[in-house]
Amino acid sequence: ELFTQTVTLRVHGDDNSHNWGSVLLRFFPAKDTQEKDHVVSILRVLAHNPHIAAQMPRFKDDRRLKTELFLPGQGVVNSLMKEISSFMKSHRNEVLFPLLHPERR
Repeated sequence: ELFTQTVTLRVHGDDNSHNWGSVLLRFFPAKDTQEKDHVVSILRVLAHNPHIAAQMPRFKDDRRLKTELFLPGQGVVNSLMKEISSFMKSHRNEVLFPLLHPERR
């Protein structure tokens, strides 16, 4: 929500929610960011592509019973992931990837 600027976070008047999302992403524990994971991959693409993040599909909670847990069969997360996948495929030529540090190549 910070990357798509659905939620606004400001400490200073000129702050940008996208920048705060990028900062907070760097604080993720290493164990959560160094394994293959769809969500972390999406967050990384959003962090490096603010021009795409603004257009990214938003989470829509249309469940009848809203709880903190997402129960099997509700499909709201699967639906969002399908929308994101379709969006990323249609914008693949616009996605920028950061250069790898020479030691990590």
